[in-house]
Amino acid sequence: MTRFVLRAVFLVFATTLATVSFMTSNWVPAVASLLCIFWSIGSLWRLYSGSEQKVTRLLDAVDNNDGSFRFSVHDADSTTVNASLNRIAEILSRARAEVVRQERYFEHILNVVNTGILVLNSDGHIERTNRRALCLLEMEACTHLRRIADVSPELASLLAEGMPGDRHQVQYHHGNVSRTLNVHISEVTIRDRNLRVVAIDDIDRELDAREIDSWSRLTRVLTHEIMNSLSPITSLSDSLLRDDPAALPANVRQGLETISVTAHSLSDFVVSYRRLAHPAVPEPSLFDVRPFLERMISLARNFAGGNTCDITIDLCESDLMLYADEGMIAQVMLNLLKNSVQAINGIPEGHIRVKAYATPADEVIIEICNNGPQIPPEIAGRIFLPFFTTKADGTGIGLSLSKQIMRASGGTLTLRPYTDTGTDTIFTITFS
Repeated sequence: MTRFVLRAVFLVFATTLATVSFMTSNWVPAVASLLCIFWSIGSLWRLYSGSEQKVTRLLDAVDNNDGSFRFSVHDADSTTVNASLNRIAEILSRARAEVVRQERYFEHILNVVNTGILVLNSDGHIERTNRRALCLLEMEACTHLRRIADVSPELASLLAEGMPGDRHQVQYHHGNVSRTLNVHISEVTIRDRNLRVVAIDDIDRELDAREIDSWSRLTRVLTHEIMNSLSPITSLSDSLLRDDPAALPANVRQGLETISVTAHSLSDFVVSYRRLAHPAVPEPSLFDVRPFLERMISLARNFAGGNTCDITIDLCESDLMLYADEGMIAQVMLNLLKNSVQAINGIPEGHIRVKAYATPADEVIIEICNNGPQIPPEIAGRIFLPFFTTKADGTGIGLSLSKQIMRASGGTLTLRPYTDTGTDTIFTITFS
């Protein structure tokens, strides 16, 4: 920059000298001044052209994401210019790096939210997704609506043609997964491009949570009122029997004993139901799935009265790990295996198959399958309700408590819908 100023000053001086020389008819100084003027103009043009080329090269480097591009600061003709351009390059590089950090930050936020997000352009290309969306769609990657249309034409049509601002519910079936999805569509314009932002939620899980909360509140009220009524009955009958049972008439003593036994049994029964209202808090830890399943199967064979029950592990990788409360998950597994053993009881070719695997969406799924009689549709929709049972000696809390445990563990317990006659009964435990 200093050289540019000096040459500009020299040009002004030469121009002034040439003007004076021509006016005084001093031709030698006039010619010399003209030569100096031409040289100064050429020199200034070269400096200008060089600076322009450097700016162009800098912009090209920025456009090509070349953050390492710099000009030499040892160039005597352009030291100040090069230093200034290098400073601009450094500022742009820092700005680009900050944009990248912000993108990673927002991408991390997008991936930890519990709502699936899809961003689509007008051509149907999916420009951005988060992990939850891929998990709900049971896909490892999704780049175009055609991928979704292959699985669920109804959902793909809704995403492409649904009106912004509306909320829709759609049944989504993919492989072994069946979900009711709540879909909310909105639109945004960025750089003259219309983008469609789709939020997807699994409404089944929310409905299950509300249903369980309602049953828990009801159970707390019922058990509290029943225990308040039972306590004086139990205390009074036990007190009368302890004082002087021989002094009581035989029929009175027998009646008090009956009242006492019945009250104690009813009290124990109510205590067992309290587990629905006050489920334990999980204490998760990392454990190997296959040894865990082998222990559960060994215990389940005792329900059949020996080791002859056909229970096998069809699929489970040796390195499959699970982060959960092993004791609580064991309670769920034993309850499902016990129900399966009872379902195949009396069937000559009865068998139980267990599968455990990880999905592309990093979910761990355990399936308990038996070839016993199918559960009728009118019963299948009620098996997870508290107090509902089809067994003469059942309490109706096994499956509902198991569902609560899975909810507390951040997972789900479902009965897979039957596809055709002869399909096995499959209970699916999913850990998100």
